[in-house]
Amino acid sequence: MNIPGVNVDKGLARLGGRMKSYQKILGVFCKDSRNKLGELETCFVETNVQLYTTVVHGLKSALGNIGAEKLAKDAERLEMEGDWSYVTANHGAFMDEFNVLLAHIDNTLSDAAGPGTAVVDKQKLAAALAGMKQSLNAMDFGAMRRASEALIEFEEVSGIGPKVKAIQHDRLAGEYDAAVAGIDGILKEI
Repeated sequence: MNIPGVNVDKGLARLGGRMKSYQKILGVFCKDSRNKLGELETCFVETNVQLYTTVVHGLKSALGNIGAEKLAKDAERLEMEGDWSYVTANHGAFMDEFNVLLAHIDNTLSDAAGPGTAVVDKQKLAAALAGMKQSLNAMDFGAMRRASEALIEFEEVSGIGPKVKAIQHDRLAGEYDAAVAGIDGILKEI
């Protein structure tokens, strides 16, 4: 397994070389990190220095556990710098690099698992998408996080999963118009 930005051998070593366990940890890492990145973005927008430091500390530990050494060091600098101007100058690049890492992990896990086999509950999906769209239009970050959690179960559905992941990515990247357009596209499909 090769994931750009991750020392896979180091991550595997923490689990005694058990690949299936490592893949499971990576999947959980991606889901949890998407939520934490949303929280981090909210802290940044609201200039909540104390909570920002707490959230970035948790991300640093999670990154270290999977073997994402460079990004873990970047998180440590954001946590330890103690200077909001440093955070302001480096937050965007950190978020971008983290989202690229998540995409690499998603791609690697998808390749390892093969095509998705989950069956989609169209009503539940439509409700989750409507909730995300409403939260994006209202710029309600708490509702965005909750809507994101509701969409996670659809990320592995064949055909729809990559589109749901793209919406999640666009939301985390602050590309709200693109996320809404993605939602509208899926709603037309189903």
